[in-house]
Amino acid sequence: MSGFLFFKLMYSYLFSHPKFPNEKVKTFLQRTHNGVCPIAHRGGKPENTLGAFRRSKEEGACAVEMDLKFTRDGHPVLLHDPTVDRTSNGRGAVSELTLEEVRKLDFGIKQGAELTGERIPTLREAVDLCEELDLLMFLDIKGDSQKSLRELKNLLAERPHLYDQLAVVSAFPHLLYKIRSAGPELITGLGWRQGVLQTYPDGRPRYSEWWKHHLYGIADRLLTWSMRTWLWRFLGVSLMLPFKNDILEKRIDLKRWEERNVSIVTYTVNKVEEKEYFREVLHLPFMTDSCSPEEVVPEKPH
Repeated sequence: MSGFLFFKLMYSYLFSHPKFPNEKVKTFLQRTHNGVCPIAHRGGKPENTLGAFRRSKEEGACAVEMDLKFTRDGHPVLLHDPTVDRTSNGRGAVSELTLEEVRKLDFGIKQGAELTGERIPTLREAVDLCEELDLLMFLDIKGDSQKSLRELKNLLAERPHLYDQLAVVSAFPHLLYKIRSAGPELITGLGWRQGVLQTYPDGRPRYSEWWKHHLYGIADRLLTWSMRTWLWRFLGVSLMLPFKNDILEKRIDLKRWEERNVSIVTYTVNKVEEKEYFREVLHLPFMTDSCSPEEVVPEKPH
């Protein structure tokens, strides 16, 4: 055990990133006014579309979170799922469709007649609109690390002012490590839900086989221990994004993260009373599927 700890400490010392200055993160988050001004999760409704950004801005959002995927011909577009099935009138993996093909799909038709006609935007179209509407951006990266890094480098080289308007977030530590290596001046945040490997956000088990359920439970406990003790420090992040239930059920020690000088943004807060609690009691920025103060919406699949 002592040998393992020595190896981990040496590895962390030699290869870890220096901690990102939290003063810059705090300045970035000040524009959310400690949750008074919400962050539109996946941009709002219909998710990851320009129309959603505009509606969220009208409802009081000061920031949007959006998800990055790539088409078969290498264009960066906004989409959460690997496929277009859930959010459009099409079918298939976005990685197997060209930009021209995916542009023909309607990404609002499943959200109601008044939202039909929404097309999938490219990353640059989304950034253009966010700058026009004065919206902060949280860009969620789940894969395609090399393509994502290349796109981010090109975008920031063209628009260096985005270092103050954009945060890259991910639940995958290895992706954040690569992003911090390529862009040490970029704000990065680590997403985290306790039990993510074993259960869905609503608590349902991911696996019916007992051995898989328990095996991933062990993996979850190891991941939780890593998150609490050394992984955030190894990545050098000053922003954590824990799931709201982990905060509400006291599995996250907010005071401890404050002592570490790490800022917190939570997701996905949709109930009116929960919005009031995070805003008025905890004073924490939060992501929500609806920026309207009165609308209650069902949780989206993660």
